[in-house]
Amino acid sequence: MHPHGSFRTGFDLVDASGAAVGSFVGSAWRERGRIRDGGQEWEFRRERGRRFVLAGPTAEYAAADRLSLWTERWRVSTGGLAYELVTPSWWSRRYELRAGGHPVGRLDPKGMFGNKAHVELPAELPPAVGVFVVAVVMTIWRRQGAAAGGAAAGAGAAAAG
Repeated sequence: MHPHGSFRTGFDLVDASGAAVGSFVGSAWRERGRIRDGGQEWEFRRERGRRFVLAGPTAEYAAADRLSLWTERWRVSTGGLAYELVTPSWWSRRYELRAGGHPVGRLDPKGMFGNKAHVELPAELPPAVGVFVVAVVMTIWRRQGAAAGGAAAGAGAAAAG
C-alpha cells in the first residue's frame, strides 16, 4: 500500500511487483470516497455507524458490518465470499482477514499514528474489494487516532485547569 501523501486520505494498493491494482481517494470530511479498479469506479461510503458499503452504479458490490459495539470484529461480504476482519488482541492495531476462522490476510500499520501499512490479502479477493477492505481499516484507524487525540487534549485541558 502506498499513501498518496502524509495528510491525504488516499492510497494505491500494489501487488508484490509494485504495480497498482486499485486506488482509493477519500473525503477529508466524511467517511466516504471513490475506489478505482482498472477502468471501473466504485463508491465507498458509511451507512449508519456500523456498516461500510462498496457500491457500483446499479448495486452493492461488497459490505463490511461491525458485529458488535463492544468488539472490533467486522463481517466482510462480497458475492459468495464471506470473511471476518478482526484485531487479534485488544491492544493491537493490526487486523487479520479470516475465512472459516483461519487468517488469510493481514493489515499491519507502520508506526503508531501514520497512514502507512503492510497489506497481505488473498488472491481470490477482487482488487476493488481488497481496496475496500484496506479503506475500512484505514477509516477505523483514523477514528481511533481522532479519539485518542481528543482524549489526550481533554486530559491536557483538565491538567491545565
